[in-house]
Amino acid sequence: SEAKLFSTLFNLLFIGLNWVVISIYYSVKNRKLTNVIDRYLGLGDVLFLVVCSMMFSTPNFMMFMIGGFLSAIIIQLLLKAAKPRVNEYIPLAGIMALLLIPLLLIDFLNDNTFLEHKYTNVPNLYKTFNC
Repeated sequence: SEAKLFSTLFNLLFIGLNWVVISIYYSVKNRKLTNVIDRYLGLGDVLFLVVCSMMFSTPNFMMFMIGGFLSAIIIQLLLKAAKPRVNEYIPLAGIMALLLIPLLLIDFLNDNTFLEHKYTNVPNLYKTFNC
């Protein structure tokens, strides 16, 4: 429907806005134009967020992104405190995927009320494909 398309487009715009802000920050910090993809933010992280943008309504997507970013920071800080020589790279997509698993399970067990998009609604997919 139009609402789902608008929600997905707005979610993609939100990802783009974050990318622009991060690019500007690192460009100013490094005093030269900096491509943050593959240097500070992995392409896999961006692709994961693009796919997730199609699954969530806009408010839920924003909460998922912010919650995922905060969780990634907290997990990385805890790992550094426990083992000071831990890798500096944060596995953002992996951490967010771990957060997504319980959300999908909760959504499935509660009649698909959290994600709000038909193509993540497993019972509707079964009806669509006559399973």
